[in-house]
Order: sequence, then C-alpha cells, then structure tokens
Amino acid sequence: MKKLDFGEGGFQGFLTRHVEKGVLICTILVALFLLYSGYGIDTYADAPDDLIAKGKRANDHIETDSWANVAEADDRAVEANYEQEERLGSLSTQPHQYSFGKSLSPPLTKPIVKRGDPEIYAPVDVQIADFIGPVDIVNERRVSDPLRELEWQGAPTKKKKSSRNQRDSESSGAGEESGAGEEGMGGFGGLLAAAGDSKSWRRRGQYAPGRGATNNTQDGDEAPSSLPKTARVIVITALVPYEKQFNEFKSKFENAIAYEPRRDRPKYLSLVVQRTEVIEGEAPDWKVIGSANTANKQMKMFATTGYGAPEVADEQHVLTGTTMPIPPFLMRDYKFVNHPKIPFRGQRSEESEDDTTESPEDPMESEGDIPSEIPSSRNGGGGLDGGRGDGLGGNNSGGAGGMGGEAGDGEGMGDESGGMGGMMGGMMGGMGNPVTQSVITEFKLVRYFDFTARLGHKYQYRIQLLLEDPNNPKDMELDVNLRMLEVEAGNRVAALRAKEEVADSQRTNSYFRRTEFSEPSGVVWLTHSERFYAGPAEKMAFASSSAKAEVLTKAPKGKVAGVKIDLVQNVDVPVDLSLNPGDVLAVTDDLDFVHPISLSVKTLKKYEFKGETVLVDMFGGYQVGGTTREPLYSPGEYALISPTGGLVIRAEKSDINDYRFYGFVEDEAVGLGGGMGGFEGGAGAGEGFGDEGGGGDNDE
Repeated sequence: MKKLDFGEGGFQGFLTRHVEKGVLICTILVALFLLYSGYGIDTYADAPDDLIAKGKRANDHIETDSWANVAEADDRAVEANYEQEERLGSLSTQPHQYSFGKSLSPPLTKPIVKRGDPEIYAPVDVQIADFIGPVDIVNERRVSDPLRELEWQGAPTKKKKSSRNQRDSESSGAGEESGAGEEGMGGFGGLLAAAGDSKSWRRRGQYAPGRGATNNTQDGDEAPSSLPKTARVIVITALVPYEKQFNEFKSKFENAIAYEPRRDRPKYLSLVVQRTEVIEGEAPDWKVIGSANTANKQMKMFATTGYGAPEVADEQHVLTGTTMPIPPFLMRDYKFVNHPKIPFRGQRSEESEDDTTESPEDPMESEGDIPSEIPSSRNGGGGLDGGRGDGLGGNNSGGAGGMGGEAGDGEGMGDESGGMGGMMGGMMGGMGNPVTQSVITEFKLVRYFDFTARLGHKYQYRIQLLLEDPNNPKDMELDVNLRMLEVEAGNRVAALRAKEEVADSQRTNSYFRRTEFSEPSGVVWLTHSERFYAGPAEKMAFASSSAKAEVLTKAPKGKVAGVKIDLVQNVDVPVDLSLNPGDVLAVTDDLDFVHPISLSVKTLKKYEFKGETVLVDMFGGYQVGGTTREPLYSPGEYALISPTGGLVIRAEKSDINDYRFYGFVEDEAVGLGGGMGGFEGGAGAGEGFGDEGGGGDNDE
C-alpha cells in the first residue's frame, strides 16, 4: 500500500500548515449544534395575561387570614387532664433508668502542694502625737505628797446679778445646755474619802481629761501609794494590715500539706521601734529605742501595774504583741493614744468573726525584742488561757475608777457613765476580758510610747513587727517536717533549727520572722507651751448716733482659759482671764487647780502664770436673736498669736467644754466619802472597779 504523503515536514508539517482550518471547522460545527438544540425546547403554554392572573391569585391566598378556620378544626381540639398530669409528674424518678458509668459530681481532691513562706507585710500609716503632762507613778520611796499641804481658798464671793443681767449672761451662744454628751471615760470611785479639808470636784462637760488611780489616800504621815509626775512622751501609732496578712496566710497554706488552722494564721509577737533625730543636712541615723519587752518593763513604774489604763480602742482591733498598754496619763482625754482609723470602744465598725480564739499569753521570759508575754497557739498541748484584761484593780477602801460609760445627757453631765462601783473596791482587782475572739478586721492597732524624747529635738519613727514563723513555730509539737517545705523555705528552716535553742519543747530564739520597717513617720517634736480655750464674749455695748449708726461704747472683751503644766508641782495650772485685743495671757494671782489623783481642788498662792499668748482680735457678743427679755448673743471667736509665733483661731462653740473644765464653770462640790461622778469622754470604756457613775452626794 502506498504510504500517505503529508508533504514537507511530514505530519507535523501538515498540522502546522492546516491547524487554523481545523479550528474554524470545529467552531462552525458547535454553533450549528447550539442553533439546532434551541429550536427543540418546549415553548410556554400560558399567555402573559394568564401568568398575571395566577400571580394575583397566589398573592390573595397569602394575604387572606385563615386562622379562624384552622382554630375551629376538629383535629385541633385538646382535652387536658391536669390532675393526672400532676400525679404522673410527682412520681419519683427511677435512678436506674438514668445511670451513668461515671459520677456527675465526683469528690474533689485537694491539690497536694508543699508549704512555702508567706509574704509578711510591714505596718502602714504611722501617726505621731506629743504629750507633756502628769502621769501616775508608783511612790517607791514613800515620800509625802507636797500638794497635800495646799488648801483650797474657797469660791470667790460674787455679787448677785439682776435677773436681766443673769439672762443676758445665760443667753450666750454656747450656754449651759449646749454641750452634748458622748461616750466617756468616767467614774472615779472612793477617791475622796480622805479629802475632808478641800473641795471635791467633778467636771461637767463632754470629755474626761483624767482618770482615777489606785488607792491614794494619805492619813496622817502615811505616804500615798502613787504620785503625779510630769512625763514627756511621743505616742507612735500605726496599722497592722491584718486582713491582708490573714488572706496571704490562707492562700499559702490552705491547700498545702499539713495545714493546721491553729498554726497557719498570723500571730504577732512583738514590735521594734526605731527613731532618728532630724538634723538638717544629715542622713537619718536609725536606732532601736524599744520593743514590746521594753514597754512591758516600763509599765512597772506606773501605779496601774500590769496592764495600764483601760483600753480606749475597740478590743477587736487590739493585739497583745503590737498594742502596748496605756500609761495612766492624768487630766487628759485619751483620744491621742488611738490611731485615727481605729474605732474607739463602742464605735465598732462591721467585721467578720472567725471561729477560733486569740492565742493565750506565755509567761516565759525572753530577751531582746521578744516581750515577756508572748502569744502561743498551744502551751505544751494545754488549753486556751484568758487574754489581757482591761480593768483597773481596786485597793483597800476605794476601788480604782472604771474609765468609761455610756453617753450623758444633753447638758454634758457625766452622770450616766462610770464603771462598777466602789462597794467592791477592796475585794478584787480588774476583772479583765475573757478569751478574746480572733476577729478578722482590716487593721489592728500598733501603739508605742517613747518616754526618752527630749525638748528641742525633732524626731522621726518607724516600726517593725515580729510574727511567729508558721513553718518553724515556737511549740515544737506543731513542727512541720522539712520534706513538706519548698526548697527555699526548707533551706531556711533547716538553717534555723541547726542553731536553735530549746527549753521544755519550746523554741526560744528562732521561731519568729520580721517584717520590713514601715515608712518613716512625719517629723515631731515636744512643745512646752500653754494651751488655751475660748470662752464667752461679753455683751457688746452700742450707742446710736444722729445718723442712726451704732457705735461701740467700750472695747470688745472676752474670756479665755489658759493652761500650763507646772514642771515642779507636776500639775496643770489653769487660769481664766477676761482679755481685750492686745492683752497677753499672763497673770499673777491665787490660782485654783485640780489634784490629778485625788481630784480635790487646791490653790497656789500668788502664782505667776507666765503666758506668752497674745489676743490680737476677737468677735462675738452681738445679739443674733431671741426676745427682748431673753436675747441670744453670738459666741466668742478669738485670734491669738501662740508662743511659737503661729496664728491660732479658737471658737467658743468647739472649746466650750474645755473652757468650762479649766475655768471651773458650773463646778459642783461632791460629798465626802463619795465617788466622783462619771465624766463623759473620748470613747473610753473601762472595766475596772470604781464608784458608780453619777454618785457623790452625802449620806445624811
């Protein structure tokens, strides 16, 4: 057979020369196929008018409401038997019909983690206050009281005022009924049994400036048990972030091995106080000035041995290791010994209580920063002991005055305050609190008294706290095995145990941890200057001119009470003066004062009150209301230059109770042998034995 001849280049050459012809032929064939297929499709049977009619019918069907017909249909009628359904629904479910191979609520297994060291927090918000005044100390040398020889000269004879003048005097803006009673430090019992040669005194006012002491009577040559002594004190207070520390312990130990609630909670043992003298241009030189151990030893020199004056702070904010006892300051309101953020007794805010108790005190002696009374969770496996008491013990014939009580009446009388009565004074000492509930409060009180500060020096303070180490507690029965501790905590505890000292299964030197020191306090210095309080302004005298203008006919005048501490007599010496602008608060006269312990009134003959305060301006004594027969005058307001050169504004409205106190306004004599009436005061509430508040009348 003859072979096909594709010409030059063979078949490939043929394709190259005729490929466009092949593509054209294929395109024509496809077009012809599409045209033929289109002619074979069925056409619409309906005309356009028919399609429009169908669309309208469909739309009408959609818009027509047919629910009424459907609702009335027989197949939609339902008959419900609710009683049967309720009975069937009340049948118990058969558990086996709903069984699962795995429980839906399996018991949770606590994570087992090793114990670490919790972070410990330093105290915060350090506050400072200065105090110069008498304090009640033990008369160890049995010397006589030099103030006993002084007598009261008696009340000065006053001319009887006319009824009109008397009404004018009583109409001052801060008259007799203006002082509102508050909770108080009150009740001084059996203190005046031997004060037959002098007037007895009690204050009518808002705050009690003093407190009763233990038996201080002096019969014949017998020396009193205590004497007033001027003390120069800086009071340092701060806050323990207790709730924050408690939560840190809880988060660290709650899910850890060997969790023990009695051990794994914050236990504050002591505090360390550092002080630096502020000298311009020199770096701070911090030195330790005291601890809880120091404070406990200081209390031995005071007449209220042991626990000091009754606590004024709320008991749930007090810790034995950080809140030092209050020395028996005399003739003062105790507000300055509390921190501004800690409520006073009777002013408690809301707290959450825990079901465990505060640790008892351990009488074991220690050295250094550790006080002689250290809280311990358990002492040799024994039970819990009582906490620190707040009462003052009664002695012999007269019990110590219980500081405190409830609010007085509207006139500022302290008749409703006071502790338990002198009838039990010779029987027993202060009752003290029972075991104190450990309450989780946001803050606890830190308090320390520095008796070594000197006049003319400026100081700053900072505080460190000591907590019992939960991973190396004092009681070895609560020890933690080293294998239960994290590496870092285990190494630390192992090093401590290698050099620890043990006595009767109790560690003595390695069972506590120290916080960092707090931020430094502000600068404080002792000031030895007089205090002054505003009294009423005298009625202003006017004369009308022809132009109907009122003109003063005499210079304005008002009363100011000044107080200075006598460093020789160890008492506050008050003076009540009528001053014109430009006068100096100074006088030489027979001045009455209150004995800070016996509360009897004495007189200093020809006493030179060297005040340096100057009255520069005043306002008050203007009629502001009332009637013609009983006008009301504006209270006094005074601008004074203090001995330090500062401008001080005093107002009768705020000073009225202190003015009446130091000016002996409306004072009353108390019958011999009677207890002092309750003095209202700054949120104090004593629990010692004293005479019943409001007593003091003679038994005839």
